[in-house]
Amino acid sequence: MLGEIERVADRVLVMRDGTAAAILPRAELTQDAIVRAMGQHVEVSATSEARAQVQRDTTHYSWRVGPAAAAGSKIEAARGEVVCFAGLAGQGQTDALLAIYQAATRRHLQRGKNRQRVSFVAGDRADDGIFPLWSIGQNLDVRWLHGANQSGWRRLIVDAAGARAIVQKWRAKIGIRGAAMSAGILSLSGGNQQKVLFARALASDAELILMDDPTRGVDIGTKRDIYQLVRDEAANGRTFIWYTTENDELAYCDRAYVFRSGRVTRVLDADQCDEKTLLAASFEEQPA
Repeated sequence: MLGEIERVADRVLVMRDGTAAAILPRAELTQDAIVRAMGQHVEVSATSEARAQVQRDTTHYSWRVGPAAAAGSKIEAARGEVVCFAGLAGQGQTDALLAIYQAATRRHLQRGKNRQRVSFVAGDRADDGIFPLWSIGQNLDVRWLHGANQSGWRRLIVDAAGARAIVQKWRAKIGIRGAAMSAGILSLSGGNQQKVLFARALASDAELILMDDPTRGVDIGTKRDIYQLVRDEAANGRTFIWYTTENDELAYCDRAYVFRSGRVTRVLDADQCDEKTLLAASFEEQPA
């Protein structure tokens, strides 16, 4: 929680590889300074100006979620947007993501312009994300293989060369480190396992990426790599719906839906997502 450290600490001792990497006095205490001392790459935070420069498609997605979905809260997202779900944990955000996934999956089975290709990045990677007995490469390319089949490959025939190429491409692009792609997925650190789940989603043909608090418990360096990937892929026209329990991450979104008891109580632009406003919206009972 680097924001808390920046707000309350008089001095920070940064540990790296079992030794004291730096001691930062109050005058030098910023999140970027802490991250540099940790030996991580520093990225510039997303800004309203940078988001405004992304070319948006006029196509919109729209879903009803929450109790009695036909009359429930309406979620909208345009192509190229990053839309966030916020609010106190356990207020229906994950259920809303799953409802959107199910609706999009049904549409994917249809033909015509309303078909939606969707992928899901789980936050609980141990239970919902990885295949623990499979290799790193198999965990990464499994979603791509489905897309390859849909593109004309005969069922049960695997394009092995194509699978190897896609694994190596995304290994380099997303910065997966620590083991060969043939090694077991559990040989990776938790952060690199999460990168594999992101690579699985982004290597697919999905236009809509749903993310269920995917950076929870992930180191700051991996988080910043993920933030950069989300911005880059959104700029290329992909749509992201992102549930996060970390309020700092809302700065990377175009719009945030705040949930309370399974319904949306407030819709906020990114520059409105300060602690006071989010807390007030999190305790509101009436839907927006």
